[in-house]
Amino acid sequence: MKEIGKNAFHNTGWYNNQPDGIIFLDNCFIGYKGNDEPTGEFIIPEGTRIIASYALSGSKITSAIIPNSVKSIGTCAFSGSSITSISIPGNVTHIGTEAFYFCKALTSVTIGNGVEEIGDRAFSYCTHLENIDIPNSVTDMGIETFAYCNSLTSVTIGNGVKRIGAYTFRDDVYVRTVTLGNSVEYIGIGAFGSCMFLKKINIPNSLKRISQAGLCCDLLEELHIPESVTKIGLDGISMSMGYEQDGLIYLDNWLLGYKGNKPKGELVIAEGTIGIMDRAFWECSDITSIVFPNSMKYIGREAFSGCKGITSFNIPNSVTEIGYRAFYNTGWYNNQPDGILYLNNWLVDYKGEGGVMYHPLVIAEDTKGIPYFFYIYLPYISQIISKMKNPFPIDNEIFYNIEDPRDDETDVYNNFTLYVPAGTIEKYKSTEGWKNFKNIEEFGPDNIVTIPSQTIKFTVHDGIITVEGASYNEHLSVFTIDGNLIGSAVCHNGTASIATNLTSGSIAILKIGNNAIKIILK
Repeated sequence: MKEIGKNAFHNTGWYNNQPDGIIFLDNCFIGYKGNDEPTGEFIIPEGTRIIASYALSGSKITSAIIPNSVKSIGTCAFSGSSITSISIPGNVTHIGTEAFYFCKALTSVTIGNGVEEIGDRAFSYCTHLENIDIPNSVTDMGIETFAYCNSLTSVTIGNGVKRIGAYTFRDDVYVRTVTLGNSVEYIGIGAFGSCMFLKKINIPNSLKRISQAGLCCDLLEELHIPESVTKIGLDGISMSMGYEQDGLIYLDNWLLGYKGNKPKGELVIAEGTIGIMDRAFWECSDITSIVFPNSMKYIGREAFSGCKGITSFNIPNSVTEIGYRAFYNTGWYNNQPDGILYLNNWLVDYKGEGGVMYHPLVIAEDTKGIPYFFYIYLPYISQIISKMKNPFPIDNEIFYNIEDPRDDETDVYNNFTLYVPAGTIEKYKSTEGWKNFKNIEEFGPDNIVTIPSQTIKFTVHDGIITVEGASYNEHLSVFTIDGNLIGSAVCHNGTASIATNLTSGSIAILKIGNNAIKIILK
């Protein structure tokens, strides 16, 4: 057990029988009772294992002595208190969400080597905190962990941290130096984005992804991007960082975009460039062609979106990732037929009314990539059918729930079925990303996917599909196996007919409401 919640035992018979003062339950410090609240230095007795949520929230204590016996500091345990300094021993493994939130008098924090987790906003709004040193033992830091600490000037992050969460140092405008440990792989959205006076930060060779506005700091000096980086999000790196001349802006082997007037005509990307930042050439409609170097590996999300003058281009075989909607609303895109769009076997977009939503998603057998930001709204598509016989690992966030994008992936995938080729189910169950689906079923050439909890009868003759048993006013749609809409109707009096141009032997997807079946035309 890590935490005991706020007022977990308040007004129970046990609680009401406790005398006023400090309250313990076994080895858990619950808080205090009565009007005589603690002030000054507060000593937590040896043997205490858990400091409960809100135990000293809003109190007038100025310091706290935490014994080595404590393992966990609960949510908001010291939030809003008058504490000025705190030393957290290494025996503590968990610092809860908002544990020291809004401790505006806090100037000094020592985190012992042994702490593993620091929760969301644990030290947010500690406006007098001047520096922070995260030990090597910490592996998990939440979002906005040190946000709005506007006296913070230096930050050191140990070698155990792999992810710098979203907005970790939001509005910490006076941070000047940051030292990252050698395990950091991910810098989250806006992590350092408003550290406007940040001048020095080391980028370890472990780094793979810089998210949107992750390092958008104009005053950074001598920033270098290691070859391990595969993604730089929108404004992930500032375009104002010491670049004086107009033209294309490069940082090491990455093309960030341009300064000054929008590029026109042929866009020639320098040999040696391996990546293009998200939205680098957004709506540069006067670009007519692109020359990619053979060194190119990563084309960012919406990198050329809105470049209507681009009608054709060659993607070199060196490219290993094409971002979502990288070529959306270009001349090339607008000339494509409706349906799923591929480039170099990368599933890059969906063209047609409603996007991927409300349509079956059929992933081709030779697909080699799906963009990180390919938004597939699980509750609103009829099916996901993967034809790949050898699935590749995908990011856990590629498939996510539109109702709450921060839902845990296991919750998102509980209520949806993934259909895969016969004989491949164990591969999918053991492959990162795909294994999140709790319901995986195999299909073969004669498989029919049934609609649960509904009795539907249908007949197929000469391309006309007649459906009986659907609900009144229910919308019916027919799609090719590749996801192209070819017919629709609304059910009246329990019956509907849909005329298609499919021939005998064709396989189609019949979508009824939010459910779907695969049918074979005769």
